Amino acid sequence: MIVIGSGSHSLKTTESEPSYGVYSFFKDHKDYILSFLNSIKNADQIILCNAGSNDGTLDLIESYIKENPDVNIRIVPVHICPWRYDDVRNIGLALMSPSIDLCLCLDVEETLVPDWRNILNRYYNPKCTKYLYYAQIDQGNTAEIVQKDRIHRNRGCFWKYPVFEELIFKDTEKTVLIPHVIIKQKENIDRNEIIPLLKRYIKEHPSSWIPLWRLAQAFMEKGRYPEANNALEKALQLDKCNKAQVYTLKAQICAEQNLSEQALFYYDKALSYKDTYEEKGQRNAMSICRDFRIYIEKAQILSSLGRHLEAYLNFVKAKALQEQIKDEKLYFQYLSDLRPLIASEKELAREELGI
Repeated sequence: MIVIGSGSHSLKTTESEPSYGVYSFFKDHKDYILSFLNSIKNADQIILCNAGSNDGTLDLIESYIKENPDVNIRIVPVHICPWRYDDVRNIGLALMSPSIDLCLCLDVEETLVPDWRNILNRYYNPKCTKYLYYAQIDQGNTAEIVQKDRIHRNRGCFWKYPVFEELIFKDTEKTVLIPHVIIKQKENIDRNEIIPLLKRYIKEHPSSWIPLWRLAQAFMEKGRYPEANNALEKALQLDKCNKAQVYTLKAQICAEQNLSEQALFYYDKALSYKDTYEEKGQRNAMSICRDFRIYIEKAQILSSLGRHLEAYLNFVKAKALQEQIKDEKLYFQYLSDLRPLIASEKELAREELGI
């Protein structure tokens, strides 16, 4: 059941550039909401669905609106039972004014970079359906760059799946890559009750390997390794299963349990399937980065086992991939100099071989 409350609405417009609308939802997000609002305040329309806040988040938003009367924010109370992410996102999308050109679907834990409008203006194409861009997730002293695709045109699309939702278009997708970090995040977003939602996803789409793979990830994070492996075995039986991704996850599950030989076996299986899913000569930076991680993880395991020649060779392969990463927004997270590791493993390999 979905219940939508009322909310005030007035729309700013501009003729000199595309108009932008942000839609999101909040529950108990008082630690994030002010940073979020300050980052999106230049949007032409902001829709915030109140999905049941009890920690004072709503009060903070209402105070922000009073202090910033020029910011066009509409709060809409909603009740979704049973909870699912596609429903709450579709409500926000449906409330976007027809005059909005581009929609930004965000989570409250995210913030837009200060220059976001100018960046989007440069890449805006009215024939494009959605945009790929980068998000920077800060994790203490390190940062991870991930690719997202939740900036899209304001028509002919809807969200699907109860969790790890995807935007579905009613016509052919035309995607543009924006080679910039648009969003920053302090940490990975924790989605509560993810396992029940994934089980619902599997029930609704029993022929898809993706929710099984996602379920295995969730089980692994909770240390429920037998259940994770069971989900992956089921995924492998389905048509169009991306076996490279499944075997990579199986390797990571083994590595977490210190099952080194099994982890190495599955990493090799994953690498053997790469060309099945990616056209030769057309591999993008993200897939190169995935292989880079596999070779690094293999090398670390091999070194711990005293197999230094094999470790050295895997570090060399990782270094070759590192040099192929052309996108500067992705590259900085892989800038660690592998040369000392390669030199060290080379010396250990010489000792191993008695040279």
